[in-house]
Amino acid sequence: GSWNAYEANSYKQAFQRITNIFRSNATNIATVWCVHPITNLNNMLSYYPGDSYVDWWSIDLFEPNFMNSSNTQNFLNEAVQHSKPVMIGESCPSGIGVDSGQQSWNNWFSSYFNIIKNNPVIKAFCYINRNWKTSSSLPQWLDCRVYKNSTVGNLYRNELSNSIFQHVTVPSNYQITAAQPSGDSYVRDGSSSNVN
Repeated sequence: GSWNAYEANSYKQAFQRITNIFRSNATNIATVWCVHPITNLNNMLSYYPGDSYVDWWSIDLFEPNFMNSSNTQNFLNEAVQHSKPVMIGESCPSGIGVDSGQQSWNNWFSSYFNIIKNNPVIKAFCYINRNWKTSSSLPQWLDCRVYKNSTVGNLYRNELSNSIFQHVTVPSNYQITAAQPSGDSYVRDGSSSNVN
């Protein structure tokens, strides 16, 4: 959208160029075009690089009002028209968190899982399981780690037991060669940081 300071045509050209470079060097990649539902469909589509350059459509869902907004539904409907699968690229209950248990669930998670279940075009989701309170830039997003509240954690696990979700089993011989953080840490640029 316009908040990113990129002009639509320049953005599309850059996306197309990068896609061409990737595809000329590898066959095992997928490109993802991601939007935020803060803007309407026509504005979103002005940044669309074209079906031949995009494998997946993606939408970010943070605020609860975007779960059922016309911008979100129009985006999902348009993805169907373009025969593109959708992933929720980034998501968490920003400003709600998990600390209020059932109320947190009712205010965000319930709508989140409903939009996934009611829109079969959504094939994947990415949830940011982070304590934003420790973030220097977004502490108002609160603690979104599902395991930090037993009610939210149990309801989340229950939702994931639905047969629409596929789960990956990691082979016993699978080895991770990168240093892995412990506890509530994450890896950024190869270094571990604690995010209590």
